[in-house]
Amino acid sequence: MKDSLFWIWLSLSCTPGSTTFRTLAGRSLSPYEIYCMSEEELLEALGGRRSADLRRLASKDIEDAKRINDYCCMHNIGIVCWEDDNYPLRLRQIENPPPLLYYTGRLPSMRDNLFIGVVGTRTMSEYGLETAFEISYDLAYAGATVVSGMALGIDGVASSGALCAGGKTVVVLGCGIDRTYPQMHGILRRQIEKTGAVITEFPPGTPPVGSNFPIRNRLISGLSNGVLVVEGDMKSGALITARRAIQQGRDLYAVPGNVGETNSEGPNYLIKNGAQAITCADDILKNYAYMYAGRIDLARLLRVEHPNAKKRLASLGVYRDIEFSSDIHKQIEQPATPSAQKPTEKVKRGLFSRKPKTSGSAIKDSSPRPTESRESAPVDMQRESRVRETRGAEALAVYKAIFKLGAADVDSICKSAGIDSSRAMVLLTFLEIDGLVKALPGGRYTLTQ
Repeated sequence: MKDSLFWIWLSLSCTPGSTTFRTLAGRSLSPYEIYCMSEEELLEALGGRRSADLRRLASKDIEDAKRINDYCCMHNIGIVCWEDDNYPLRLRQIENPPPLLYYTGRLPSMRDNLFIGVVGTRTMSEYGLETAFEISYDLAYAGATVVSGMALGIDGVASSGALCAGGKTVVVLGCGIDRTYPQMHGILRRQIEKTGAVITEFPPGTPPVGSNFPIRNRLISGLSNGVLVVEGDMKSGALITARRAIQQGRDLYAVPGNVGETNSEGPNYLIKNGAQAITCADDILKNYAYMYAGRIDLARLLRVEHPNAKKRLASLGVYRDIEFSSDIHKQIEQPATPSAQKPTEKVKRGLFSRKPKTSGSAIKDSSPRPTESRESAPVDMQRESRVRETRGAEALAVYKAIFKLGAADVDSICKSAGIDSSRAMVLLTFLEIDGLVKALPGGRYTLTQ
């Protein structure tokens, strides 16, 4: 009980998606040892940078952790901590791993199985539905585990395809483990939990706010050997997952689509920039068969018979008609507008929080930064107008901060733009997708030419 309690406390103290935990984990300290550190010791361990994470680590308030621990015990919610043997090995390798994962269902072995992420748009076409279902069906039928976000559209279809093949799927939520999002996937979730798992890094009670999903996406790619993008436009969240896959050194695959079709923009763009074009599961599986000998059986695909996708999806409560994604779902998983509520400490902690709202901040990295300022450089008004119109006032503040600083880390951008680190990471990701910002080594960002 003591170990899980302090792991929960540490998880609550570190902003999801930040490098705070990675910095502390590098010192080989147990969560209890971190709990016992003074504020001065913590400040030194975090590179001398004061932040909201530092304040939470120094506060020593463990009441929220106790309530969450009790809640998980009462509701049969599993917790996998960083030090556990079944903590996913591939997640240990990413830049910003979570201290722990909450899960329901049966967590498959993350060491001995092939995991393939399958992601795509919520507003899929019939072509996308059939393709995602059949490829996911074949992946699972041959022995791979399909990873998705259980969202409307391609994600839900991918998990359903794996289940219909009698295989396993793991889904990663952008909310607390006690929430099912979207709610219409309740039947799908219950079926997933029979053979696979539903996991999240967010504590129970955390709602599915928009800023959580880009943070969540790094875990979909982080868990996977490779990621497949089926459909999505250039602003699709699937491209965020694709970017994270590239950053994490994962293999990237895409299903080519018709030129001129909006849903084909993302996959075709990825293929032009190095992703492997695939048309069937075998195109993916043949790259891993030698690594997972005895677990991946390509010969099974020679005698596979696909069921009627729409009937099977309907039985799982996934499929209604081709365009079933409502404006409400679009708003939740798209970046917030200027008038939307900013993510706060209360949102991060969910229903168990008793603490006042406070802004987060990422940990300063040790890489050198240019000292020059671009404050006097000419302003590109056309680009600024584009950012404001497509991404809102907060994104414009981030863009202007990078313009002013030249090349900067997230902390500096947050300070200049006046926003917290979790929101900044979301906006930076979308500015990357828009081709306006690019990531540099050492966690810095700069404007594209």
